[in-house]
Amino acid sequence: MSIQPNIFDFAESQRQADIGITISAENNAVRLAEAREIARELSQGGRVEVDADMVQRVMYARHNGRDVLGNAAGGIFRGREWSFAGYSKSTRIQSHGNRLCKWTYIGGTK
Repeated sequence: MSIQPNIFDFAESQRQADIGITISAENNAVRLAEAREIARELSQGGRVEVDADMVQRVMYARHNGRDVLGNAAGGIFRGREWSFAGYSKSTRIQSHGNRLCKWTYIGGTK
C-alpha cells in the first residue's frame, strides 16, 4: 500500500487559491484595473449589487468577445471597498451555474 499525500486540506486549498489569484492579478494588472473600474461603475455608487458575471459581460463587449481576465477575475472584489452581499448563480455557459458572490460597493481606497 502506497502512502498518498493529504489531498484534503481546506487551509492549503485556500492558500493555493490566493497564490493563484495573486499571480494572475500581477500578470493581468491592467485588465484587472479595468475590471475593477467597471465593477465600480456597475455598482452605481453602491446602489446595485455586482458579481463577476456582470463585469465579464462588459469586458467581453469591450474586447470583442475575448476572455481577457481569466483567473484574475478572482481579484476583482478584493479589498476594503467591497462588502459581501450574498450569492447568485452564474449565467455563463462555461461556468455551469456555479455560485457567485455578489458585492456591494462601500467605497474607500482603491
